[in-house]
Amino acid sequence: MLTIRGTNFKVGKQANLVAFKRDGGAAVFVKAAESTRTRMKVIVPASVSKSLTKKAGVAQPTRFRMRVLARRFSKSYTPNRLSPTIVPSATVDGKAPAPVAPAPAGGPGASAPAAPPVAPSDCDADGVVDTVDEDDDNDNLSDALETILKTNLCAKDSDRDSLEDGWEYYSAIDLNSTAAPYPGARPYPNPLFRDAEVDHDGDGLLAYEEHTLWVKFGNRALPLSYSDGTQFTGPLVPAPTDPAHVHLNIPSHDGAIDAAYLSDDEKDADGDRLGNWDETHGRLNAGWWKIEYQAEDPQFPLASYYLQPDYLNSDSDADGILDGDDDQDHDDLNNVGELNRISTMVHPFNPCLPDWTSRTCPRYLPPKPRYAPFDSDPLVVPPLPVPWCPDALTDTDEPYPGRPRLCP
Repeated sequence: MLTIRGTNFKVGKQANLVAFKRDGGAAVFVKAAESTRTRMKVIVPASVSKSLTKKAGVAQPTRFRMRVLARRFSKSYTPNRLSPTIVPSATVDGKAPAPVAPAPAGGPGASAPAAPPVAPSDCDADGVVDTVDEDDDNDNLSDALETILKTNLCAKDSDRDSLEDGWEYYSAIDLNSTAAPYPGARPYPNPLFRDAEVDHDGDGLLAYEEHTLWVKFGNRALPLSYSDGTQFTGPLVPAPTDPAHVHLNIPSHDGAIDAAYLSDDEKDADGDRLGNWDETHGRLNAGWWKIEYQAEDPQFPLASYYLQPDYLNSDSDADGILDGDDDQDHDDLNNVGELNRISTMVHPFNPCLPDWTSRTCPRYLPPKPRYAPFDSDPLVVPPLPVPWCPDALTDTDEPYPGRPRLCP
């Protein structure tokens, strides 16, 4: 509630009109709640908030000049010294009083009760006010640089695509060796372009996946530990030679460097013996097998029946066993052992491969026509291992008497 003192006001409720106007802004009109000949009470309208000055997109306390229309307009707007300052969070719309900064009493100006002190802006809530903080939103970009890039100084993620501005900026430098693509070029990683679902560097990991790895395992530090601007972020990681991890180095056609070092997709961020790509889109992803070996559709509800390993959690099912050593289809062959088909027809989401006598393979397979590799009668010979020699002598040992032996 704002009290205005003067002379020659019209008596009554909503009998007088008051105009609020900041310098350089449009006037906002409101009727006084009640008036005598020398005093009016006015509720500051919420519409005044649209005229508040803004700093970095945040409304600031603003001084408003006033002018009264009774039987006629007052000669001019009030001078600064008699004009109230309106606090952004305190404007109301006829429902509650609006605290305002004090103005000197007397004369035709306004007086109002003292408003509580306004806390200085601190966008990232780090205890350092924005006027002193060189990085208001803690996004690894200085305010000076964000001003040039036209990103939001008070928002860590200007385009709201879940990727921090700083991470997108430095990823773009990795991709282009320059910061030139800002603020609007595409398809580079860009804090003003929503591209979380894009794989800019072609390593098989989407931008949001590499960003998440950087946040969780890189603690949001610079230089980036995972970038969507290069397939080999940070110091090169030599390809492992120990048997327990050699499978992480996936053969590729992108040059000798891939044979000697692990790319971002091959690295094992959560330490479960499974590479980042294998757990997100590759061989420990049920959908990969359905696409890669379409004729072998095991007719099991892979997506819901088996838990998908989490690339951010080394023990996704919390059973005390690392995901690489765990066994998604419970056929007693661990996940690492079912990544590659070298001599055995493995499948980490098919309990009947490589062994249809495993303890979890259904006792009653679907009726004919059968699907590969069960396109023959499953009661004759289990389909393992491959390649096998049809004309070779057969084994006599349990548990597979009559199974062809491996080729020499």
